[in-house]
Amino acid sequence: MREGMAGKRVLVTGASSGIGAAAASMLAKACACVLATGRNADRLGALAAQRIATLAGDLPDPGFVAELVVRARECDALVANAGRLKHASFLESGPEDWRDVFDLNVLATLALVQRIAERMLQRGSGHLVLLSSLLGRRVARNMLVYAASKHAVAGIAAALRLELGPLRIRLTEVTPGLARTGLFPNIDHRGVRDTYRSMDFDFLQPEDVAAAILSALTTPPGVSADLIELPPIGQP
Repeated sequence: MREGMAGKRVLVTGASSGIGAAAASMLAKACACVLATGRNADRLGALAAQRIATLAGDLPDPGFVAELVVRARECDALVANAGRLKHASFLESGPEDWRDVFDLNVLATLALVQRIAERMLQRGSGHLVLLSSLLGRRVARNMLVYAASKHAVAGIAAALRLELGPLRIRLTEVTPGLARTGLFPNIDHRGVRDTYRSMDFDFLQPEDVAAAILSALTTPPGVSADLIELPPIGQP
């Protein structure tokens, strides 16, 4: 059992697959009480089989967020992992693409964080974990919108740390490099696929990132792991 997680209530978003699913499973094994959410109810079933509470829905839907906040009750930690990845050059993409990515990666995430933080402030404690990306700092070709959205998440994390830190709400930004997540099979951009296949290093596994999230959530009281960067060895 990982010391510090027993009985802690944790909400994990984007838990249908990849990093979110790995984090939910790892936290549950550390004896946390986990509520996992994602858009794919069938995939969430694998977590339900591990006695993890699940709720399927779409975070950009305000009605679903309201239901989720009620179900989460007085959670001790939020792992805001949900995100949408879009591969396209600037000239290939358009406002609809940009809106889809920003609606989930930035606006919906910010709205949920606000609702959860309000409850944490009422009892004077809590931990927010926001998943950004190294691509928000090291922008790659054909990743303009995704990189911009994750750059925004990094800015949100920095600003919230200034506002909420003095009020005893800890905030950790976890910044993974390239990872083998459930998003990879859905890459439909030939140039991006070819680029990834040519890279000569081992990508992160979802469990690598989940372990960093667990580590952040189990830091001693009074200590905040502000930023955890996780580039795989060899990623340029």
